[in-house]
Amino acid sequence: DDQEAHKVKMNKLLLTMLLVGAMVPKQSNLVMAANSVRQLQGQEEICFVGYVMDVYCIDRGTLLDNWPPVQTLEGPNLHSLHCLVDVGQCYTSGFEMLMDPPVGSSNQTYGRALRLDQSGNQEMLSFARRSGRPSQQGSNCFTCTGELDNQDTGFRATVRGFLVPGSGDPPTIQVTNITAASDGCDGNMYVPGNNNNTNTTSSSSNS
Repeated sequence: DDQEAHKVKMNKLLLTMLLVGAMVPKQSNLVMAANSVRQLQGQEEICFVGYVMDVYCIDRGTLLDNWPPVQTLEGPNLHSLHCLVDVGQCYTSGFEMLMDPPVGSSNQTYGRALRLDQSGNQEMLSFARRSGRPSQQGSNCFTCTGELDNQDTGFRATVRGFLVPGSGDPPTIQVTNITAASDGCDGNMYVPGNNNNTNTTSSSSNS
């Protein structure tokens, strides 16, 4: 009887451990979500317009699908939708928003302004595919549908969201909305490094 009671006790203990183990990740996710909400409370939503570039092409230094080689931060206008949304190593690396060079400056290098969060990456991938010219119309973009636009190269967009505190350089934006670049920011575009990440008027023609 004592042996049977011991087995029952051990089974109950094992079941308790399994239940606790299953609950820990959920609790951790809830805590992370709550912390994220607390961090973003009180922040002003920012808006940014610029070229969308995959992190893979940024890290490699040149655009994957151009020959002769094009420096990524010098020729984002030549970056194809095919490379951006068809090539797995590109779109799975995540996306960043590039800052246009200052108007009239001799330095025509684009800056790394914002990195999209995970959900923003998925939303941008979907938005870009719906904005690209489909292969049936002569494009080399096989996942583009052309529902929203008919673009081939140099994909730009307007993003809105909140900066994630302490997220690094470039800072991560928790994306709330993605629209066409032509929508702009009503003259109140976020400029990295200005006034502790507050909104400021941009010289960009699409701001």
